[in-house]
Amino acid sequence: MADYNILPYLYASDTLISEASSTMFDFVALDKTGIIVVLPSASLEHYDGEALLAEAPPHFLQDAFLHISHPDEISTAVAGAIRDDSQRHARVQQYRDYLFWGWMDRPHSAPKQSSSGCWRKAGMPIAPDM
Repeated sequence: MADYNILPYLYASDTLISEASSTMFDFVALDKTGIIVVLPSASLEHYDGEALLAEAPPHFLQDAFLHISHPDEISTAVAGAIRDDSQRHARVQQYRDYLFWGWMDRPHSAPKQSSSGCWRKAGMPIAPDM
């Protein structure tokens, strides 16, 4: 099985749609807005029964990411996620500062370095300008 790394694609993406992926935290670190799909099921759990999220999905990254519960809401949510919204952006920054406070004053540098290394490892002649 090949080893895949999503980091290079996060830099190229304008938004992310997920139900509970830890990739949402990477998106926060990149100061981007994502979309959380709130599934109409019991709480999401890891294989061992531990809760996937400490907060219920409707409240996870509240006011920073958009939340949808039906596929018909995707296009409206994507438009909202990529639209410049100063309040949402400020909330993303609050989450970023809280979650990634140990990354000195450049929270984007660690994933960027890792992503550039992945591009080189994949044989790409030049890492994308990030």
